[in-house]
Amino acid sequence: MENQTTVVLGASAEQAAMRLLLDSGYRIVERNFRCSAGELDLVARDGEVLVFVEVRSRSDPRHGDAVEMVGRRKQRQVARVAAHYL
Repeated sequence: MENQTTVVLGASAEQAAMRLLLDSGYRIVERNFRCSAGELDLVARDGEVLVFVEVRSRSDPRHGDAVEMVGRRKQRQVARVAAHYL
């Protein structure tokens, strides 16, 4: 179970990611889509392109960048959930 600090950090990171996408011209289609295969943090449109966004953050940069947290396994899971979404 996640502690409250982790939940707050995650929600803040998701809000920041959403703001960045909106400021870049994306349209948010869905937040926190859940199904039996898992969850998509954000689903957005960039023109005709549907974009599936996995939001990650790190509270301490000494542990590496958030992008390093999205390995092959997580990429496959996002792809499975995205296929279910479609």
